[in-house]
Amino acid sequence: MQGKRILFLILFLGLGLVGLLFVFLQQTHPQKTSRCVQIPVSFFPFPNKPLINIEIEKATYTLMLDTGSSHNLDLHKRVLAKIQDKTPMEVPRYFDIKGNSYLVHAFRSPPIKLHHHLELCGAVACEENIDFLTKGTNVRKQKSLLGKIKEQFSLFYIDGRVGWSLFDNLTCFFDLKNSSLFVAQNVEKLSEETTFNPADFIKTSLELSSCGPVLSMQTNLGTRKFLLDTGSSHSLYRESAIQLQDSIVLSIAVDEQDLGFWSFLSYPIASNLSNEFDGVLGIDFFKMHRICLDFEGKAAYLSTGTTIYRT
Repeated sequence: MQGKRILFLILFLGLGLVGLLFVFLQQTHPQKTSRCVQIPVSFFPFPNKPLINIEIEKATYTLMLDTGSSHNLDLHKRVLAKIQDKTPMEVPRYFDIKGNSYLVHAFRSPPIKLHHHLELCGAVACEENIDFLTKGTNVRKQKSLLGKIKEQFSLFYIDGRVGWSLFDNLTCFFDLKNSSLFVAQNVEKLSEETTFNPADFIKTSLELSSCGPVLSMQTNLGTRKFLLDTGSSHSLYRESAIQLQDSIVLSIAVDEQDLGFWSFLSYPIASNLSNEFDGVLGIDFFKMHRICLDFEGKAAYLSTGTTIYRT
């Protein structure tokens, strides 16, 4: 009788260990072939900066989504110093949309985990240029003392940026109104596994400029091209085109479907980019419109929403 109890106890413990091992393997060896993943996006503590967490060599970093950056990744020097498995590379000089150039150091990065079901390999990580962040991206001509404090805090808090080219063979659904980024193999998989329904969106062609994705829109000034830039805190329009005004309000439409009016700040966009885009639709636009970018199919989908007037 005593022997049966011992045998039963051994079998019970054995089954328990098998169960625990199964759970452990499920957690430590996630499927890398998931067709669609949802990545949380945070606007805390910066309301105009969409932030996500990524993992490199089991360390977690906070990066800003920047669809106006052509780099896969831009990481601060302090982050790159922690990454062991990286290989130096040569890259051309980096230009901002004002035309200023910056020398950057680049490295082949180890695998980047954006989600436990999404790991990307072979990315190039560039060293973040502080002059670019503090001078090249300034929208306002002068910063207040509070603005300078916020700027320094963001340099400490945010570890870098994720550019559009990291997703250039995928489909990305920016549902920033609901603090989410969905990444899928294609539009079909995205619509199967999320609430995204292409029929509810305006479909239009997507161009890829040297800076990032570009949409053509009809405005009261004629057809204009706009860079879709989640890294820009404001929507911008070429300074010379609006005769040095501080801002301009344009009516905008996509494929003749009216999107109302939108306000743009005056900005000195470099003349050599004049053939690529006339202005920028920044994070303010992304917060009002859900946008799906099908990079491989070169198509964009915009939520119709309601008529918007921005001042």
